[in-house]
Amino acid sequence: MSKKTSIICMGLAALLCVAGMTQMYRMMTTENSVSAEEVESVDVEEEPQDLTSHCIPDDYDLNYRIHGDTAEVYKMVYTMASPEEVVVADTYDGLPVTSIAEETFTGFALVKYFSLPDSIEKIGSFAFYKCNSLQEIDLPKNLKTIDEAAFLECNSLKTVYLYDDLESIGNSCFDFSLKDVYYSGTEEQWNAIKIGEENTHLEKATIHFNADSADPTEEATVRSYYDGNSDNNSLVSLNVTGDVNEDGTVDIVDVLALNQY
Repeated sequence: MSKKTSIICMGLAALLCVAGMTQMYRMMTTENSVSAEEVESVDVEEEPQDLTSHCIPDDYDLNYRIHGDTAEVYKMVYTMASPEEVVVADTYDGLPVTSIAEETFTGFALVKYFSLPDSIEKIGSFAFYKCNSLQEIDLPKNLKTIDEAAFLECNSLKTVYLYDDLESIGNSCFDFSLKDVYYSGTEEQWNAIKIGEENTHLEKATIHFNADSADPTEEATVRSYYDGNSDNNSLVSLNVTGDVNEDGTVDIVDVLALNQY
């Protein structure tokens, strides 16, 4: 091989070597490069979702089920926040809602108000157990049965309205916070109600007979209370009716005045 040919071959080899190195560099830089779109997606952090805007306090559902020709409410579910007020429907699928199943509202500690239809005839056991924000409840006028522990550990419940269709109250229905029971019937009707065991808190409460929750100015009101100071802890009744403060009218002031007796 001539000297000239050798020089040409060496030059070609050098060019091929340079070309190969250039190609390798391009491949390496391509693998490690990041596109503009990718840089933007990495550098820009996604704003956290504001969940509070989706917390609808009244966004809850009551589940009902059918028993023959009547229905009952048996479960409550909610999305983000517990409601403060719950309204039970009087009909479901064209049928009257006549009962609240056991444990339906157990543990809903933030609910303050329950609106119950007069079609309800039975409240199941532990139905309102540990509803600790409940302070007052107007129970249905057609209610006949309150099963055991229905309002047990409702530690803020002070006032209950009951009606003369009531036939039975189960064991341990109320807790120590109960102070006043407004009953639409007479004392005789009250005494005919079958009251279960361990209802000391109910017995100690003030019972206002012939009282109507819709009209606290009802003419006749009888207050009964549990005399814890007497030797036999007997039930004492004081008959106080009409215009208690003798101002010429029967109004809410007279009802409040009863607490002085």
